[in-house]
Amino acid sequence: MLCARRPGAIVVEATGIRDVPSGPLLRAGHDRFLPGLRDLVRVVRTASQGETRLFIQLIDFLAIRRRPSPSRFFRRISDDHCTTPGRVWQSGRDGR
Repeated sequence: MLCARRPGAIVVEATGIRDVPSGPLLRAGHDRFLPGLRDLVRVVRTASQGETRLFIQLIDFLAIRRRPSPSRFFRRISDDHCTTPGRVWQSGRDGR
């Protein structure tokens, strides 16, 4: 066991915080997971004689949206961002 060699820290990677299907990941997004997390801390603490700290990397599963086509993306950027500074500058010059 790695913690028996007493490293300074162990990072528990990819710990999910939402209740969504995502395979066999560790969970930390609800109180019902506290007993298991406490067991993990206890096992590491015992094996490392209290010298190893655990860090949990939380991961949040967000909806992934498809990227728009390049023409649509650049049209939206130019419409939203490129013309706005010009309109602001023009309105300042016109006193509006």
